[in-house]
Amino acid sequence: MVLIGEGIGSRAARTEAEGAYTSPARKVPEPGLPTDMGRIAAELQLCDVLVDASLHEGFGLTPLEAMACGATVIASDSGGVTEFLQDRVNGLLIREVNKPERYVEAVIELAENRELLARRRADARATARDYFAEDCFERYREYFQRV
Repeated sequence: MVLIGEGIGSRAARTEAEGAYTSPARKVPEPGLPTDMGRIAAELQLCDVLVDASLHEGFGLTPLEAMACGATVIASDSGGVTEFLQDRVNGLLIREVNKPERYVEAVIELAENRELLARRRADARATARDYFAEDCFERYREYFQRV
């Protein structure tokens, strides 16, 4: 298990994870979040699942980047993430965002069903392709030519 970042509840999550797994959770060694895009991508490519429990989310770039790297995203049903993440299609949306046990249940569901996890990962990657910058720029160009 890899835990990256800080926030409300991150210390408790890290403590619980270290107690629950035989291989201890590890935190990215340098302080704070990685900012180098290559480093971020490398970390995300190691993930089977990314959990984003944000209570308020703009577009949701981190979940989309994780999907592009092949991770299944479990995210709170808040804000922009719902523009691209479809519950039980290319990831999992948690509607009861203030109940941490819902996120845990979702992780367990994927951990216990590797076939489902593989399908979600493939669907996530396919979804992320629609948001590659080149494709977005082309759609904008086509739109403005019509207008």
